[in-house]
Amino acid sequence: MPARPRRNSSQKTNASARARKDRKTASTTPSGGSLFSFTLDATTGEVVKVETLNAEGTRRKVPERQRKTLARKGRERVEEVLVEAFEAGIDCVLGDSSEPSETDRDAELRHDLVAPLIKRSSASRLLKPESLNLAILGTLMQHSATETPRVP
Repeated sequence: MPARPRRNSSQKTNASARARKDRKTASTTPSGGSLFSFTLDATTGEVVKVETLNAEGTRRKVPERQRKTLARKGRERVEEVLVEAFEAGIDCVLGDSSEPSETDRDAELRHDLVAPLIKRSSASRLLKPESLNLAILGTLMQHSATETPRVP
């Protein structure tokens, strides 16, 4: 059996330094992270990759479980905002601008009444994932062109 080449001491030192840096990075990255990087397909607006950035700017892929958890954490989705805007338009036409407290049953009933209206209207195309993805991409690009980016 041929002898393996020995590692020189500089390779060991570099490996040790990388391991220390990885441990330091892991300990300084807040769980969930507060800065995210999204790689988007410019043609479809589809999210290709999601990464979190730590204080040094090192990127780490966000695991699927964490992405699902973050998506559920009470963040309002674009679809929900569009449905609310549709409902507000109906309220405006009907002259009802009050915001009464709504029970879960009322919300479910409201959804059951509004969903078929949206489905038959031009708003239905706006709620398709392809339309939403492109609208989100366009909005992000517009915001990035007019706002000064925050550097991590």
